[in-house]
Amino acid sequence: MLIEGEGHSFLIDAGLSYRELNTRLKSVGSGMEKISFVLFSHSHCDHTRAAMQLVRNKIPFCACDETMDEIRLKLEEEQKGYVDLENAHIFPLCGSFPLGEFKIYPIQLSHDVHNVGFRIESPKDTIVAGTDTGYLPDEFIAATYGASKVIIESNYDPEMLRKNPNYPNDLKARIRSKHGHLENIDCAKGIEAILKDGKKTFVLAHLSEQNNTPELAFNTNEMYLREQGIRTGFDYKMFVSAQHIVTRIE
Repeated sequence: MLIEGEGHSFLIDAGLSYRELNTRLKSVGSGMEKISFVLFSHSHCDHTRAAMQLVRNKIPFCACDETMDEIRLKLEEEQKGYVDLENAHIFPLCGSFPLGEFKIYPIQLSHDVHNVGFRIESPKDTIVAGTDTGYLPDEFIAATYGASKVIIESNYDPEMLRKNPNYPNDLKARIRSKHGHLENIDCAKGIEAILKDGKKTFVLAHLSEQNNTPELAFNTNEMYLREQGIRTGFDYKMFVSAQHIVTRIE
């Protein structure tokens, strides 16, 4: 996820290869050479795949202490030896910290490893982003107050997950758990709660390729909200983040 400011640009997570990240950034007029830093939410490989290349290219990255320890262990296992994380920085879990012109507030979420979302304040805008959570904590809802854009997980459809022959039962149970992922209808209920603060733009993110579709995620959220009297285009805007192409939200 690319966040651009007046003087700095940064990524939330780097779950693609370094080459693929650079290709996608170039497609929107950016590039890894323009990235000031990377914020890691948690240590799962689909969020940290490019970490070693960040080290080699001396691009600063930040994580909480527990996540940084997990990233270090993974890198040293891959490299079969010590990795010097000279460009790595620990951020606090309480309060905020500055990065360029941005003020960042971590928001603790509920996953099977330590995971955080972020409230990102700049002189021009406030964005909140959070994925990989089994439910939306009250702290996440509160963190969206005053924000104009919210990136929120709408990971799976329960019926598609239930019928998926490729997922063993223990994996299905993990996904459905309070330390797993957010299903479409729970995302919609979260959006309903967030909209009590006023009109916002939502980006549905981190959709499962096997247990969801962009159309199903959008329609499930939109239908639930419509049933509550909340109208898309009037009370809120909503987009779905694509897996394999860049989704740009102005």
